[in-house]
Amino acid sequence: MRETGAIMARMRKTQGLSQERLAEMARIHVNTISNVERGIGDPSVIVLSLILTRLGCPGLQFDDIGFHPWEPALGAGDAAAIEPMTKSYIAAEIGTTIRGLRLDRGLSLRTFADEASIHINTIWNVENGLVASSSFAIYRLYRALGTSCIKARGSSIEVL
Repeated sequence: MRETGAIMARMRKTQGLSQERLAEMARIHVNTISNVERGIGDPSVIVLSLILTRLGCPGLQFDDIGFHPWEPALGAGDAAAIEPMTKSYIAAEIGTTIRGLRLDRGLSLRTFADEASIHINTIWNVENGLVASSSFAIYRLYRALGTSCIKARGSSIEVL
């Protein structure tokens, strides 16, 4: 998370945004922005999505060592014009996507839980959009599914 936070801080500064302005745009607390940029804690993937969307970043690339934000495809003015996704929308989109990928791969909830080393109830809650799971938990789920990135497109999220 430290590397991801540093990249996000650089993207914010490049766009001339203060932490306060980015927090306002993403509809999250400024302390959350500060903690993410310093690599403190394990923010939910929802928080990361809200921040990255506001920075015009089209997605997160996964690899064996973690998340890596893609560089913004939009300028600061363009990103500011996009209506931010709501937390419940992001949770529902991620959950629906994870459930769809799991079912496409023919994995039972139990098998998937075992492969991701995450409790079956947590996965059920994620798939039903009921929780804002940590970025590490979502990372483990996507890795267990063999996916390589999440990409935000306007007001939707897709997994590649």
